[in-house]
Amino acid sequence: MVRKSSAVLGSILLAVAAAVVSVALTLLFIKGRSGVTAFADSGNVRSFHELSQVMDIIQEHSYKEHSEEELMQAALKGITQEIGDKYAYYFTEEEYEEYLQEEEGSYVGIGVSIQQIESGGTVIVTSVFDGSPAEEAGIKPGDVLTHVEGQSIEGYDTTMIASIVRGEKGTFVSLTFERRGEPYTVSVERREVTTRYLSSEMLPGQIAYIRILQFSGSVDTDFRNAVKTLVTDGGAKGLIIDLRNNPGGSKNLVCHIADMLMPEGPIITLRDRYGNEEVDRSDANCLGLPTIVLVNEYSASASELMSGSLQDTGMATIMGVQTFGKGTAQRFYGTDGKGVVKITDSQYFTAGGHCPQDVGITPDIVVEPSDALKESWIFGGEDDNQLQEAIRVMDQMMRR
Repeated sequence: MVRKSSAVLGSILLAVAAAVVSVALTLLFIKGRSGVTAFADSGNVRSFHELSQVMDIIQEHSYKEHSEEELMQAALKGITQEIGDKYAYYFTEEEYEEYLQEEEGSYVGIGVSIQQIESGGTVIVTSVFDGSPAEEAGIKPGDVLTHVEGQSIEGYDTTMIASIVRGEKGTFVSLTFERRGEPYTVSVERREVTTRYLSSEMLPGQIAYIRILQFSGSVDTDFRNAVKTLVTDGGAKGLIIDLRNNPGGSKNLVCHIADMLMPEGPIITLRDRYGNEEVDRSDANCLGLPTIVLVNEYSASASELMSGSLQDTGMATIMGVQTFGKGTAQRFYGTDGKGVVKITDSQYFTAGGHCPQDVGITPDIVVEPSDALKESWIFGGEDDNQLQEAIRVMDQMMRR
């Protein structure tokens, strides 16, 4: 997550986001293009001058001291926050390195996965990793995050929140949550966290169960190893893949896993606003086992791609409740200043040409979570009625 910065500073500089865009374009044209006069005459030079004035005013009159670099970074972040793309974000070089570490599953933090229900809206804890500081502090899946260090996170996206929560090893962060409408605050130590994004086991009846928490790290290799252990060597006759509360992740990783499960053909098609398409395809080799995929309202993005494409090709029965509904893809673009911009640049379509944006994936078999499951958020146990129903249906599928 990003370094914590002054909320007052951030709100001031949101107002000059448009001016910063003009600055960047002006410098681009001056540096490497002809026709500078026509561009300058458009009024953007005035915006560049106004930006300089605003930065001078802040540096001279703010009761806090701010460097020019600090102001420029805040303004660059303001651009991505103001373009109507809730997934857009500007990373400094340091922040991007921290982001990559977290994606690889080893980082300094507290050990939770969070998801935002809507842009600027409710932020919910979807996973608490085993042995993490968050688990030790009593944080549970389903808790709603409301404040960090006593400051409301209203309007913040998950990338911003993550950057604030991350920090130096051995320091503490104060977090306020709501659980069943009741607020509570905990102080959690930031430590080195190593995350396992996949767990697996053999269930009774020779059913392989693989739960994927997120498509990050080495989860594709872990999936292949789990299949070898449970299916190739263990003799499993059916497979249940659990994608509940999985917020998504890397396109490449989900395609590597889907390729093991799908016949020859498209897995995902990315389409940008110009109509350009990029297609990832599977080869002819696939596992061919009876397969059930469990999903819920927090299964998003890459989870919806995988479940939707398996559904389209008839390679899996989808079970649970309607998924989140994120059908867009983001890429990372480097800048000359060593920053990185994450931006939505395309929509994605499943193997059958469906985009889940705002609609999600509809299960073949709808199974609502029981009150006990909604209360505990513990997947995989005897109180997990959705898994128990998947086991029952899988037993019937294997008998056919």
